[in-house]
Amino acid sequence: HQDDAYKTIGLRADFDALEISEKTDLEFKSKHDGLMHACGHDVHTAYMMVLADVLIEFRHELKVNILVIHQHAEEIPPGGAIDFIEQGIVDDVDVFVGGHVVPFYDVGNFGFKPGVMFAGSDTLEIAFIGKNSHASMPHLGKDAILAASDFVVRLHSILGKNISAFESGILNVGSFNAPGPTNVVNDRAELSISIRYLDLNTRKVMRESIERLVESIKLYYQVEVEFDYREGYPPLVNDENLSMDIYEYFNERGFDYVKSIEIMQEPVMGSEDFARFSLEKPSFFAHFSASNGVNEINHSPYFEVDEKGMLSMAKFVADIVLYLGENF
Repeated sequence: HQDDAYKTIGLRADFDALEISEKTDLEFKSKHDGLMHACGHDVHTAYMMVLADVLIEFRHELKVNILVIHQHAEEIPPGGAIDFIEQGIVDDVDVFVGGHVVPFYDVGNFGFKPGVMFAGSDTLEIAFIGKNSHASMPHLGKDAILAASDFVVRLHSILGKNISAFESGILNVGSFNAPGPTNVVNDRAELSISIRYLDLNTRKVMRESIERLVESIKLYYQVEVEFDYREGYPPLVNDENLSMDIYEYFNERGFDYVKSIEIMQEPVMGSEDFARFSLEKPSFFAHFSASNGVNEINHSPYFEVDEKGMLSMAKFVADIVLYLGENF
């Protein structure tokens, strides 16, 4: 349905799987070893297809235009959302709506956070390159392991001394790889680091602090550095006015399929590619609960949800569409 007199809502669902071997006993478990829908993106696709069918059927009664976005590559930075943005596919969208299934609560429970709901996340692949020597003559070498170790210890001072106590950040060294024999001064040490933050200024401060630290390590230990900083997803920001208006609308209407809508007190330090859409236009993103009693967290090989939750998700987003049609 396209009418230039109406606003356009972008309804987003993702559909990519993960490189995980499924260990559930579900009759519709993955047929591909090493691949499964361990994050519920198949649930997102299914509920959105049902919702799209209904919206198409009633399109002439809607007071909004609808763009259904089935997005690829949510799990792989830089993600798929940026493709929609750069190709101009979502240029005419006025507001974005999305959500993610979680296995924490029973079907009919929803949650959201006004403002920042998910953290941004980047990765750093860094290698320190020194010079080999015999372990009995360390003064003739440049010890890459020592340089990398000092970097790791000093890295964590960034959070305490460069980031305000009222801001949040995470620096996690996920791997430290420097294999070699015991009687050699190692000439290479490789690190993989996860960087998380709740606003883009914190990202800037953290990256600049890391770069200064690297330069000091290079100078002191006389080593070279391979530095590959990869920007991932920015923080996901729910428009505060839009979010609270939707919350009040559901409270006033008292829909029977809605057991509760929780206003989350803290953001999630994980990241979500919907964040790119939230930087473009006012957005609303929610958690859709659909526990079936297994309660395995997303990305678990045992991940399951209650399939009845797909209907409540479709109803929830449909009612947001109807609300926006009357009020946006």
